[in-house]
Amino acid sequence: MRKLLLISIPLFLLAACHEMEGPGEPSSRLPAGEVYHDMIQLGEKLEDPYTVANMQEALTKVYPTKAGRIVLSATDYYVRFLPRDDAQLQLLRNKGLYLMDHPMDYSIAREGDYYQDPSVGEDAITWQYAVVPRDFAFPEEVECEILDECFLSEHQPEAKADAGVDWARVEEEAYRLTGNEALWQPALTKGGSSVPQGRITIEDPQFSGGKPFGVAGVMVACNIFVKIATTYTDRDGYYKMGKSFSGNPRYRIVFKNEKGFNIGFNFIIIPASVSTLGKGE
Repeated sequence: MRKLLLISIPLFLLAACHEMEGPGEPSSRLPAGEVYHDMIQLGEKLEDPYTVANMQEALTKVYPTKAGRIVLSATDYYVRFLPRDDAQLQLLRNKGLYLMDHPMDYSIAREGDYYQDPSVGEDAITWQYAVVPRDFAFPEEVECEILDECFLSEHQPEAKADAGVDWARVEEEAYRLTGNEALWQPALTKGGSSVPQGRITIEDPQFSGGKPFGVAGVMVACNIFVKIATTYTDRDGYYKMGKSFSGNPRYRIVFKNEKGFNIGFNFIIIPASVSTLGKGE
């Protein structure tokens, strides 16, 4: 079902991802690393720092006197679905899930726009990975596997009320305990903010002298492991995520606008095309 549609598009999609306080001319920085637009190549499997067990251990290390009275429980589940057909895939999307076609707990050896699990036939829909809240109603008709129970402090209102707990410190310790300390890179940004924001623009060399103009209403997604944020660009192409990251998340553009209109040209089976931007500040 993954049949490539070859389309020539004379537009150049650019992304400026950086920290800024408000709309203005963004820098020309792009996410780091070489980016390709064919199939993703997975690297090694990593240990997810956001599992309940790892976050609980990190809490004990950072706050040994608090560990006995603060027992963490799952705020979210890291899951994967195997839809049989388009209808089941659309059912998942209708539940508001942001789905990724590759696992979130692997390093990416080579960036790309899509992934097809080798255990699934080429003519079948591949596994779809998602993070769902603990009270999520799983559709009985769609095959599903819970991969991890996770704790994301921003999804746990009670956690924020725990006096004296710096959850960023706990999160950092969890990265260290799981061998992912190299991925923890608190950004030194204007005002100390680490909220991903920037601008998505199009340059068309055949019109307007190649001057960039903003792409309005398109979805931008970023993640580090199971920590995910999505938003839509405004009328001028600017976006700002609703949560902060202390590292360099992976960015993707999903060509689905705020009204639900999809632009799909990568694959017939994909309702909305995805374009990777790689990692960036």
